[in-house]
Parts: sequence; structure tokens; C-alpha cells
Amino acid sequence: MAKKLNIIELPVFTYKDGKYYVSEVPFIHVASQGKTIDESIANVTEAVELYFEGEDVEEILKEKVPLKSNVYTSTIAFDKKTKHLVATSSITS
Repeated sequence: MAKKLNIIELPVFTYKDGKYYVSEVPFIHVASQGKTIDESIANVTEAVELYFEGEDVEEILKEKVPLKSNVYTSTIAFDKKTKHLVATSSITS
């Protein structure tokens, strides 16, 4: 039987903005960028480490990060033809 890890996950959203990739950690409002996706994620990981430096990480995460089972994601799309926003019906947790 595999041992269950005792971890709290922080979602990271990465997107291209001009020549760079931007990675954001929304629950703690930390972001960074890089020339590649990997560099952007490495840079935001370092930024998160600096954000938590000298702090009670577990206490901050308890306050700012909802339990994974309570996080739902969906997508809002912009329809270029109708010029309207359209919410998708699929919700994942």
C-alpha cells in the first residue's frame, strides 16, 4: 500500500505574455516570469520560497489555501463571433 503524502498543493497558472511566460500562484498572489515555461515555473517556485521565508508556512497555507476537495475549476470563454462571454458547464474538483 502506497504511503499517502501529507502535502498542501498550490495551483500554478502559466500563460504566454509577449516574449515571456508568466506563472501565477493565485491563493498567495505570487507571480514570476521566464523565457520558457520551465524557467517561469522555477522562478515562481523561488518566489514562493522567498514569500514563505521565516514564516509559519503551515499556518499561512491553512488560512489562504482551501482544501483541494473544496476547489472547483471551470472556464469562461470569449466567443469572438458573438462577442459574448460563455461559461463552460464542466466543473472539475
